Amino acid sequence: MFFVLLSVGRLGFFPSPDPFFIASMAFCLYFSMITIFMRFSLDFAFKCFEILLILLFVYNALDYFDANSELINIFSYEIPAFMAGLMNPLGHESQSFFSESLTDGFIIRSVGVAGTNYASSALTAATAIYFYILKKRMMFFLSFSLLIMWGVGSSILAALIYILYLKRKSKLLLILAPLGLAFAYLVIISRGFTTDVYLNITNNFGIFDFLLASIMGEGKSVSSLHTEFRILGLFFSLGFLGAFLVIIMIINYKNISCYANNNNYIKFNAGLGFIVVLLISTFHYNSFFVFPNVFLFVMLIAIASIGFMRIHKSKPLRAS
Repeated sequence: MFFVLLSVGRLGFFPSPDPFFIASMAFCLYFSMITIFMRFSLDFAFKCFEILLILLFVYNALDYFDANSELINIFSYEIPAFMAGLMNPLGHESQSFFSESLTDGFIIRSVGVAGTNYASSALTAATAIYFYILKKRMMFFLSFSLLIMWGVGSSILAALIYILYLKRKSKLLLILAPLGLAFAYLVIISRGFTTDVYLNITNNFGIFDFLLASIMGEGKSVSSLHTEFRILGLFFSLGFLGAFLVIIMIINYKNISCYANNNNYIKFNAGLGFIVVLLISTFHYNSFFVFPNVFLFVMLIAIASIGFMRIHKSKPLRAS
């Protein structure tokens, strides 16, 4: 509720609602989800979440193969005539995994269900981790394979980072960690890393707007603070208050999962991995406050809230 009020309230200071504002309003769906899923078990709620992930994966896979094959021809990204001049070109762009530009690639990175290959591949990375934790090997293999073929380095690295985290107590880490670091190095170098590009920060805020955005948030998909590290731009879009509320939601989700029974604990844990991978991906590209990613985040928070209410009703929470 506080997050929704903050999102609406900042319009009085930055009256420019864009897709970021619409994505923020997805938190209103939290109350509808609570009402619906309170009638069913947590197993049913997670089952709905998993079905939705599978359907979105199928869409992304079809979109990818449609763009890279002549066998199917389903999707069209031509700009409607009535939107000509108001939208940027939506055509697919070609870029291989280890290419420095969009002109020398041999694959086409389709935009996917989220409208950008960055956000859609981040969703696929988060989906892969979700099913990896659940030990559903087929869905993990399929989604991770699509992620590799998509070739968006930041999303692949986000998934690998979380896998390394999950394997932090395993002896395999001695092999996986060096391989992961070498892989990350190759990706970064192949993309032409330069400090001038990655460490450059352009501030288009005035002093008053900068202070206001740092507290309340600017509420824009593309912040007036431009940097290759989009997570910094996301902070100024959310502001300290908005970022604090989102972090509280994630921490509460993690804490609630500790009280779930054995059957639901692994599902809560998989959901946490899903959220964290989306956040890691956002370090370089905007992939969190984008549909359908933000909707899935809200859905997980709603499921966790229901779990908390049921646990609190049946027995008092033990001290952590």
